[in-house]
Amino acid sequence: MSINRAGAIALATTVLFVASCQKDQQETQKFSRADQELFRRDMSDMTSFTLANGASLYVQEERTDGRVAVEVLYRAGFAYETKGNPQISHLTEHAVIQCGSGSFGPGGSLEAISKDGGMLNAEAVADFVHIDYIVDGPRLEEVFQVESERLRAIHCDKPTLDREGGRVVHEIDAVLKDPKGDLTKFAMMSFNQSLRFNARHVSVIERVAKYSPDDVERFHDAYYRPDDMVIVVIGNIKTADAEALARKYFEPIERRPSSALAKPALSKSLAATWDVAAEVVYLFAPGPYANDRERLILTMFGAFLKQTMSNEQAVYGACRKTYCSNQIYPVGNLPFFIFAEPDDTHTNSEVATLLLDHLEATVALLDDSRIEAVKGNIVSFVTATMLKPDVADYPLGHHQVIGQEALNVGMKHYLREGRSPEDFVAEVNSVTAEELRTTVKKRLARSSLAQVTYGPRT
Repeated sequence: MSINRAGAIALATTVLFVASCQKDQQETQKFSRADQELFRRDMSDMTSFTLANGASLYVQEERTDGRVAVEVLYRAGFAYETKGNPQISHLTEHAVIQCGSGSFGPGGSLEAISKDGGMLNAEAVADFVHIDYIVDGPRLEEVFQVESERLRAIHCDKPTLDREGGRVVHEIDAVLKDPKGDLTKFAMMSFNQSLRFNARHVSVIERVAKYSPDDVERFHDAYYRPDDMVIVVIGNIKTADAEALARKYFEPIERRPSSALAKPALSKSLAATWDVAAEVVYLFAPGPYANDRERLILTMFGAFLKQTMSNEQAVYGACRKTYCSNQIYPVGNLPFFIFAEPDDTHTNSEVATLLLDHLEATVALLDDSRIEAVKGNIVSFVTATMLKPDVADYPLGHHQVIGQEALNVGMKHYLREGRSPEDFVAEVNSVTAEELRTTVKKRLARSSLAQVTYGPRT
């Protein structure tokens, strides 16, 4: 979503806050370069709390300058869209920023945060929505007021919703016009409709204009819940003050009943259509999966497979975009999947064959040493941090570094699914090479995978 901000977010294997070149140059002038060995980061350890209503709070003091990054995540992504309602999560993500909430009228919360150099952004992905703030430390209470009022309820008027619907559709147009554009987000919405509801045609453009304010408000009420929200605060704020403010603004908000996800209904291949002038293809392992451990193993392998696809000329040379299950799209609410958007010279069928051939070749490479690398990749994601004591922010701006780290903390929380970092790492390390090979060969054999393709109606 693009909403009058100084920075934007690009989601890849990690998530990077990207600001304008001019802004980056201004920021980097404030800090010593890492190769000058003059930098020393002033920070505390990460501390976590669980509020009475189930919300999770993470706080880390980072006192290099006066700003603070706040990340708020909700389980409200594409996987939660109901039958016949693609894009509702994306439109709602726009609406929670632009519509009224509490004491703020339409556009009021964005205007309030944006003053005095504050930044506000939001993005919907497959499994969650993240709302991102950068403000001066003393303004943390203002952020919590805005977000707590938004969490309670939003109030959308039709003109605001129509305008944001136009922006949602424009994102697709921009992707199609950009040679490096990425349809992953819109394809994932379509895949969810086919996976859960056997949809043979998905309207991700025309459907948007038909949503009403009531539709958006209902989706918000169902999925923007304190029970499974994550709040991450990193920056120049005392931990005790951040905890006290979180308890003041968020803890009084009552739990809301969860809305159960529709179980996947698709177990075989499907040639579907959509109202987008492009072709994409999914290969997926229908499941159901035996247990959480099996899902974890497939997530670990997916992260490895994603790396190999990026390094294989036969695959990336034939596609505008490839993606698969990994630590950001773990095997959970979505099955194991491999996604590709063919380039202009290849068809869905040709690319699917390339992907299957590459998958088989990658599985054949799983010797013990590579499996240790697979495990190490996930362990590193969960345990690593950008906030190194002796590593300067250069070439990124300081707000980018703390913002990216705040978002990573939230994603790690969801990946662990309630386990502590120590317990999660212990479980990853307990996976044996033979167990991983056996699971991958069983679930991801060519004969076990189904295929879903999307293309325009002819």
